[in-house]
Amino acid sequence: PLRSQLPRTSYLVHQGTTLSGETLLLEISSEALFIRSPNNMSIKERYFLEDVRRVSFSKKHRIISLWVLTGALHSPVTQIQFCSQKSAEAYSKIKESFKRIKKTDSTVTKKDSA
Repeated sequence: PLRSQLPRTSYLVHQGTTLSGETLLLEISSEALFIRSPNNMSIKERYFLEDVRRVSFSKKHRIISLWVLTGALHSPVTQIQFCSQKSAEAYSKIKESFKRIKKTDSTVTKKDSA
C-alpha cells in the first residue's frame, strides 16, 4: 500500500516537559508514531494515528503534547509529552501524516462508494 511506502522521519526527544527527561527517538510514519530506545532501537511504544485524538505544540517551551486513546476504563485518553530542540519540525511532520492519512482514507471511501 501507498502508506507503508512513505518515508519515516525520526527526531531525538526527551520524555516529559524538559530536556532532562529520558532520551528517546520519536519516529513518525504515515500510519503511526513510534517511540524507540536510542540505544538498541527497540520499540517502546506505538501509537496509531487513528488513536491520536489531539496534538498540540508549545513553541515557547518546545513541547509536543499528544492525547492518545488507550482504551483504559477509567482513563480512556492519556496525555504524553515530549520536549525537543526540533519540536516545531516534528509537530509539522505529525500534522502532515494526519493530512496524508485523511486524504488516503477519503480516496478509498470515494472508490468504495463508486
